Amino acid sequence: MFNVTVLKMKDIIRYFFGMIITVLIISFICKYIGNTKSKNNQDSILKNVKENVKEGIQIISENNMLTCMDRTISAVENLNEEYRKVANEDEIIENHDILQSMLDTQISTMRGLEITEEKSNNQNEELANNNSLEEASDSEENNSQSNIELARNRFIYSNYNK
Repeated sequence: MFNVTVLKMKDIIRYFFGMIITVLIISFICKYIGNTKSKNNQDSILKNVKENVKEGIQIISENNMLTCMDRTISAVENLNEEYRKVANEDEIIENHDILQSMLDTQISTMRGLEITEEKSNNQNEELANNNSLEEASDSEENNSQSNIELARNRFIYSNYNK
């Protein structure tokens, strides 16, 4: 058979008010516990966390792979020292302003654009010269053909009149 539960309106209201009271009690407890902690305690906790992080970073930086190799193998230590010296000699430190470096890159970009523009202008001039030469040769051919036509017509006309 089926198990049927009958809920009365009085029971539903009772459960509803019970849930509301429970939520209010929990929120009051959370507010009370949150306000009892002092800011000094929170600041000291943050300082401790920061100090622990700094110590951890310092330990990691001190005990990296190169320093471990230096401690265990003396030949590697000498080799690493030489590499560091060469790197320091080759390293050129330039203290440029950010705006100065941006200006330098913009100027070099402008120079590159000018060069490409000059090249394209030269190519356009060469194409224009080639086109004008072709047009001139075409016009000369047309003139010579029209002269030939004119001469033929005159010859034919002069023969026709006789």
